[in-house]
This record gives sequence, structure tokens and C-alpha cells, in this order.
Amino acid sequence: MKPNVLIVEDEVSLMTMLRYNLEKE
Repeated sequence: MKPNVLIVEDEVSLMTMLRYNLEKE
């Protein structure tokens, strides 16, 4: 696994969480 892949997955997870929080409010 490349570190870059982990970083990308992390960013996707953060974006998903942010969007979920925004939709909740």
C-alpha cells in the first residue's frame, strides 16, 4: 500500500463525515 493511497482514503472519509454533518444540520 502506498502512503498516498492512505492519504486519499483519509480525505474521502473526512469529506464524507463533513457532508454527513452538514446534511444533519
